[in-house]
Amino acid sequence: MDYQNVSEKRRNAYYSLPTFEIIHFSIYEVSQIDIPWLKLLSDEETERYYQIQNYHQKSEFLYCRAFLRLMIAQILNLEKQRIKDILIHYSHSGKPKFLIDQKQFLPFSVSHRLGYAAIVIAAHVLSKDLFIGIDIEKESPWGKEYITQWSRREAYIKAFEKKPPMPFIPKEFEKEGYKYSFREKNIDDYFLTCLLPKNVNVYSRQSLPLLSTFKNMLD
Repeated sequence: MDYQNVSEKRRNAYYSLPTFEIIHFSIYEVSQIDIPWLKLLSDEETERYYQIQNYHQKSEFLYCRAFLRLMIAQILNLEKQRIKDILIHYSHSGKPKFLIDQKQFLPFSVSHRLGYAAIVIAAHVLSKDLFIGIDIEKESPWGKEYITQWSRREAYIKAFEKKPPMPFIPKEFEKEGYKYSFREKNIDDYFLTCLLPKNVNVYSRQSLPLLSTFKNMLD
């Protein structure tokens, strides 16, 4: 669905259900946009950035975290001076979440693999937490079924913070009375999997038009 072309009336209806964005981008393309990326990170993230030794992992960490902060700031209409102060909370297993007043949630999940990255994020603040997870992988020489199951497994772990109980994960399943489904797509030679509650709205877009908007916002 092309969200940018939705009429105002339909857009209001579109927001009646939880809505999520899937944004995917090449690390290389993102790095070419003239934005002071490091200045967007928190002090803790900046310290972690300098501790990473591998150049590629370092770049992926920087651009994913900075871009995520820009997305959060856009959704919450924050001024650029407040982007650095956005607090991202982590569960006991390391799952990140943006929490507002201990009551409202802005859930998200991030994945990056060999120069490509993807983020799924709620398009507006939710009143309750939802289990979501995303994974992006290089296509495998072992075939589509292998990479599909591997990617579903990784997205499941990110969503529920534990390994799936079944060896074969179906495209749709029920857990604790709720229905979940995997949204999957091929992007060049990458395979993207996103696990979301079944009855939610979701749309997908590349990041570069967004980055032009962010650059103007930060100037």
